[in-house]
Amino acid sequence: MAPSTDLIAQETPVQEAIRFSRGRIVEQERNISNLIDRFVALEMRLEDFHEQEYWPKVGIHAEELDVMREKILGRSIKPEAVHRKERPRKKPAKEKSVAPGEKDELKKLYRDLAKRYHPDAAPHAKDKQYYETRMSAVNDAFSRGDLRTLRRMFEDSKAEIENSDETDESRLRTLRIDETILGQLLRDYGRRLSRLEGSSVSRLMQDVRKSAEHGIDVLGDMADGFKRRIAIYQDIFEGMSPSPKIPPSSCT
Repeated sequence: MAPSTDLIAQETPVQEAIRFSRGRIVEQERNISNLIDRFVALEMRLEDFHEQEYWPKVGIHAEELDVMREKILGRSIKPEAVHRKERPRKKPAKEKSVAPGEKDELKKLYRDLAKRYHPDAAPHAKDKQYYETRMSAVNDAFSRGDLRTLRRMFEDSKAEIENSDETDESRLRTLRIDETILGQLLRDYGRRLSRLEGSSVSRLMQDVRKSAEHGIDVLGDMADGFKRRIAIYQDIFEGMSPSPKIPPSSCT
């Protein structure tokens, strides 16, 4: 529409930079959210793979082999202390219920943020898309009961909206700082995801999936290997003669 075009045409260079900076921040936050979703999804898949596939097929035999090895060396060992300690720790289920006080705070933050970021509250037509994106993020955090995110968004909103006397130059500096921080977070989460994707259990899971397409049972082959080694160690253990006992000295 013509009014919108006129508004954009009247922007100063700094105001234009603010608009572009806000757009980059929205994109950074979206990318960070996607990375976190991918990280959590992969972590859950790896945990399920370890618990439901690797452990019952291979892990128990690896544990048995270690126990047998320790027997030959004459040491006692608790089976649970061997391979199970290396298994991904089950994360406690997140508590779905929210404390009454937090529930009230959630509602209050949501109401305040909705007033600030409702698209109809956008001061200019050019800001409407930014407000729509922000409002969508507010709705998502509220639906998940994510109090921490709502608190952060509320603090951010103060700098964006409440400081009406802030100059455009100051507002742009604040946005640039936010861009730098979000850029660092994006790199950090990217590295974490890369490390998880390159972990030994992740590579094993991928190998198992790809090999299964060709009729190869990778975990079954691994289990057979452990069983053969266990049998060898068992033979060694059974063939070991007990240490000779020194007869008691007879005093005559």
